[in-house]
Amino acid sequence: MATAIILGLVLSILCPSGSSTPVHSLKKHALPQSYAAIGDSYASGAGAGVPGWPPYADFRCGRYSDAYPIQVANNSMINIDRTKFKHLACGGLTSAVILRDQVPYIVDSELVTLTASGNDVNFFVVLNECVYHWSPAIGCEAQIVKAREIIETSALQNLENIISGTVQHLQPGALFIVTGYARFFNERTDYCDNTTFSQTRPLDYLTKAKRRHLNQLVMMLNDVIKATALLHGAVYVDIDQAFEGHRFCEQDVKEPDLDRADTWFFNIPPPLVVLSGSPSGRSQKLLGEMEMPDPETVPEWPEMRKWRVFHPTGLGHHGISQVVVREILLRSGLGQSQ
Repeated sequence: MATAIILGLVLSILCPSGSSTPVHSLKKHALPQSYAAIGDSYASGAGAGVPGWPPYADFRCGRYSDAYPIQVANNSMINIDRTKFKHLACGGLTSAVILRDQVPYIVDSELVTLTASGNDVNFFVVLNECVYHWSPAIGCEAQIVKAREIIETSALQNLENIISGTVQHLQPGALFIVTGYARFFNERTDYCDNTTFSQTRPLDYLTKAKRRHLNQLVMMLNDVIKATALLHGAVYVDIDQAFEGHRFCEQDVKEPDLDRADTWFFNIPPPLVVLSGSPSGRSQKLLGEMEMPDPETVPEWPEMRKWRVFHPTGLGHHGISQVVVREILLRSGLGQSQ
């Protein structure tokens, strides 16, 4: 869905009288020294790097060392004062909870980044129904329809609330950057038409049609995020293009390929299944021979390997951080428009 159409939808729902907050033109900002990162697991860095990295340790929130806010804060081109960096993002939270529990703490920050609304749309439920089938219920097509309805109604209102609420808490002159999400799949290749990531349905393939529908859901949400951000004078940053060539089902990649560093999303190993006729009924891998990491080697919050699926890896977060840093430099007059 085109951003212009979504913007019209946002305006008609949020400003029925025809009045609206003006969309701000490009503003110049000094390089920020203080920074607050708010959002969900996409910002907390679920699974990317080392868990509970000091001084941002919080196993409940799933904050990891390679999260894009940490990489932005450590980027030498903008020189954030480490003592003035607040990593507030927390996995599993909806926009309403982020507004209540994180936004009030941004008030003295010159830079604020926000990534939120994936949980409002129940992305994890969609992935369960359409990709992994841990506990399928209403079916993939029905869940996608439901997610689209959520985007057009409650998610839209939640985005309005959190973005407008954040704007109200900003200090004068602060730079407020809102990111979208990245599409998960290359939907044009043939390499996944006979491939499955399913844990229980070995014949449920990642066809082009399924990949396209899941990608369209991400882009629809991004359009709503962008339109709402622009409506309130925030800066929208499109991270999707950074993931070109780094999605699932890329050309010549035999999925699931857990060893491919160029895939910037987490996956999980295929399940163990008992093959009929196998000696003594021994379990064998459904696809491939990848073993789960030793849980004693890398401590992780409960079921992290499941909850981090389709979240960016450390390299994915680096790609996001580069886009964000480029926007900061552009707004400060030190960068060039791409």
